[in-house]
Amino acid sequence: MVNRRNAGRPYRYTFAATGEPGWCLFDGFVEHDLLTGRAGRHRYGAGCSAVRTAFAARTGSQGEDDGYLITMTTDMNADRCECRVFDARRVTDGGPAQA
Repeated sequence: MVNRRNAGRPYRYTFAATGEPGWCLFDGFVEHDLLTGRAGRHRYGAGCSAVRTAFAARTGSQGEDDGYLITMTTDMNADRCECRVFDARRVTDGGPAQA
């Protein structure tokens, strides 16, 4: 996915779900910087999987990656589901979004 504000135009960042080969479960996501080639990855943790992750631009955002990654996860170890919201600029540390 990309920031929808850039749909149909050149963009720098793309976010994609990741998974283990042979399994139909998403175990995290990766951000690709198409300008520098850098990639940052976040994994949800053992026994945790998620549905498709969406990008939502922050209100008043200035940059293409200034927003949130939002997903629903299932934690099989804790027997719970959660809505997780991440700061798209802090993918590698898995930083949760701050209000």
